[in-house]
Amino acid sequence: LAQTDAYLQHARRCLEEANALGERPSTATLNDLHRKFHRALYARSENPIVIEALDRLQDIAALIVAEGWRATTSWDVERHEHQLIIDALERGQAEPAARLLHGHINAASANWLAALARNRSRQAERDPSRWHE
Repeated sequence: LAQTDAYLQHARRCLEEANALGERPSTATLNDLHRKFHRALYARSENPIVIEALDRLQDIAALIVAEGWRATTSWDVERHEHQLIIDALERGQAEPAARLLHGHINAASANWLAALARNRSRQAERDPSRWHE
């Protein structure tokens, strides 16, 4: 339990640092804190196979996340979702936290991908010769 509490404390610190960045945080800094927050959550499993697999997935998703934040202003929503997730975990409410996390990942992914598609569409309108389907 003490180790689990350390993971939650680390996740809480990441969230607090991200909140302290202000209105327009650096995408690189925010992405780093976002990764650390999510890693603290899945590292609680203390399963090296799960941790390695999710680290690799985070590596793959990092560019999409960074580009998504450049294309949309979803951070305030995500910050609130992170807060709800960590609050549920700190209260020992694993099932609600899991549902919140699942919804957060799905909503953020859909938001980023939609923002990237809109961005690509705008770029194609400006210079159609660059984009071939």
